[in-house]
Amino acid sequence: PFSFTLRMKVLLVLAILAVIALQATDASSTRAIRQYDVQVVGETPAQRLHRVEPGKKTTFNVHVPRDFSPTELLADLQLVSHHDGGLKLALKNIHDDTLEFEGEWTAPQREGVFEHNWLLNGGGKKRSATGVASTLEVTCSNGVFCDGIERLVNGTCQKERSPCDDSDDCTVDTCVEAFGGKCFNKAKAGCDVCFSDCVADCSGRTCGEDGCGGFCGRCPSGQGCLDGVCLAATADGTCESPLPLLNAQGIANFFDTTHFVQGDTSNGIDVKVPVCNSLSGAQELIYTFTVPQVSQSYVGIEAMMSGFDSVLQIFEDNCNGTVLQCSDDSSPPGNLGSRIVATLKPGKTYLLMADGYNLEQRGPFNLEIRFHKGCLPNCDGQFCGDDGCGGACGLCDSGEKCFKGSCISDPCTPNCVSENRECGDDGCGGTCGECTAANTYCLTDQREDGTVFFLGQCSDPFPSCNNLSPVCEGCTTSQFCGSDCKCHDLNAPLPDLVIDGDILAKEIYLEIASFSNSSCALSEGCVLGPGNRALLRFSVVSINQGLSDFFPPAPKTRPDLFVYGQCHRHYHFTKFSEYILKDTKGRQVTTGRKEAYCMEDSYQYIEGPQVQCLPAYDCGAQGIQRGWADIYGATLDCQWIDVTDIDSGEYDLTVKVNPSRIFTERTFENNEASFRIVIPDFDLSSLGIVPVDVLAQISGSNDSPNSPNSPDSPNSPNSPNSPSSNNSPNSPSSNNSPKGSSGSSNNDNNSSNGSSNGSSGAGVLLPALAVFLSIFFLLF
Repeated sequence: PFSFTLRMKVLLVLAILAVIALQATDASSTRAIRQYDVQVVGETPAQRLHRVEPGKKTTFNVHVPRDFSPTELLADLQLVSHHDGGLKLALKNIHDDTLEFEGEWTAPQREGVFEHNWLLNGGGKKRSATGVASTLEVTCSNGVFCDGIERLVNGTCQKERSPCDDSDDCTVDTCVEAFGGKCFNKAKAGCDVCFSDCVADCSGRTCGEDGCGGFCGRCPSGQGCLDGVCLAATADGTCESPLPLLNAQGIANFFDTTHFVQGDTSNGIDVKVPVCNSLSGAQELIYTFTVPQVSQSYVGIEAMMSGFDSVLQIFEDNCNGTVLQCSDDSSPPGNLGSRIVATLKPGKTYLLMADGYNLEQRGPFNLEIRFHKGCLPNCDGQFCGDDGCGGACGLCDSGEKCFKGSCISDPCTPNCVSENRECGDDGCGGTCGECTAANTYCLTDQREDGTVFFLGQCSDPFPSCNNLSPVCEGCTTSQFCGSDCKCHDLNAPLPDLVIDGDILAKEIYLEIASFSNSSCALSEGCVLGPGNRALLRFSVVSINQGLSDFFPPAPKTRPDLFVYGQCHRHYHFTKFSEYILKDTKGRQVTTGRKEAYCMEDSYQYIEGPQVQCLPAYDCGAQGIQRGWADIYGATLDCQWIDVTDIDSGEYDLTVKVNPSRIFTERTFENNEASFRIVIPDFDLSSLGIVPVDVLAQISGSNDSPNSPNSPDSPNSPNSPNSPSSNNSPNSPSSNNSPKGSSGSSNNDNNSSNGSSNGSSGAGVLLPALAVFLSIFFLLF
């Protein structure tokens, strides 16, 4: 019915459509994206340990599998506590699969968590471990937060003052009982929302920072701030007039070479706020470049910025386009420099924004950029050596060589003997030894530029403290024993850490990412192997709602509390948070392996004349002020649980702060938040982000919707240094994370690479339709 010429024309058109569609499929498969609605439908109370008051009796009822017991002399069997040899449980019942034991235990006259590991005794055999344990908490707490915290003082349980009373008459103090206990302190009319010795200076300024952590104002759309004045954002280096990233020679040699670009943000205008540091008021410069057309489906970019505490962000198309990635701190380049790695589309235009952490962080900077066809450079943790794409992560100076990603002297002689070093770095990439004595650690110090070096000597033994079951000496009749094994007055002002469950619920997503053998995440144990891994990412906001600052001592005075991250090249406080994934029956499936945390003041959370207006703590001097919050954004390195080997389905995600109780707090009962989530099916071969359904809140500290005086957002509405979150409830992004980013970040529900949700489906349907019609025309 159709002429030969007509058939050939139709076949040609269909063939072109098929090629175009298949190319679209190939391009989108490099970072496949799927979106699902995030829904929170209810909450249930947190599971708590069995409790007993100090000095009171409690009954243990324990079931032991029959596999652990002999077949004869059952009547002689008993369970003995490994912790307390005097605690013995008698055999009560014999079941088909288990033996049931029961007995009473008198709790000691001290508070703490006690674990009894049960040993089987009798039956003509020696004591044998059963693998069964019972954990309970000896505490004075009645489980009610708002009526006051109960403490064991002088042998009796006594109640302290109301936990949310900040002793300021000009604030409204509200206590919410749900989610373990939450305080809302709001300043009344005429009451200062915070205090500061700093005097804000906005004279002659209509925009920009006020010198005290706040802003004199923000410029309207289309304008930027320069020296406190709003100007039309049309100058070179702005969104309207970006600077060319490469000159003619750079464009001609676009691929497989390192481009060096120098700039100075002192000449820039503050127009755009980076998504990974919403507190920045620094001036920035914006560059533009277009990726040449190539046969490969994508082009990989790695860009690094150094010179000051920098922020680097890459957009697609224009300043309102998709944010592919934003980075605050990264290593390399180290020293608070930033680095981004992203996949780009051939023929497309991108913007690169060079910014600073705050107004003081500006001036001359250096950019190093590399582009590779069909390859994503990977220099995570490497300052030299192969970048995985045929290029180099960096070059060593004359007289040096690259060893395990770092430059060392060539030849290199270890300094262990010459400098009498017994531990730490030997100067040649090796070690002089480890400190083997109990509670001893290799001493370190820090230079003015922030770099850390080992002194080479082991510390004296640090006094040990069982923080979960502390013992104190010398407490007076008005003091209680804290988890730090120190005596504290009953009404002493203490910190109180809670988790913002609202942020946690909004910012949970699954990401498929690739890791090399040299990546920092692998060396720090955050992923279980190299290659493509499935990461359950989430943001954690820790709020200090207590009456005093929360801060650890300096690393050189308490090295037992810190680990020096060789990859990131600064100290990290250990055991600050714990991430656990459980099945719906409460059994632990896996845990997050992030053991390095940098506590700092991200933004003011609580109002009141006793709350500081200015941040006081950062990664150099760590801590969280009273009334402030610390943000760990989902895009940060290791801010995840590796779920590569976990089946899809429903799980409970639990996040805890101060889980080991290293620091004494007002209470530990509000230190966790849990959510029922759904881990979707995922394809390890497709890099990208998949949002996770949040079904229900199991426990947490986010605001009760019916509580009086509940703030609409986690920050004080009157606080000038409150971050604004651009995330919709369904967006897997972390736009309020000033601590930094080493992963991808989204804005306005866009994916990390700008792929639309429908591209994958179109890429499959179009070629299938073209093949079908081609066969039809050939046959008929």
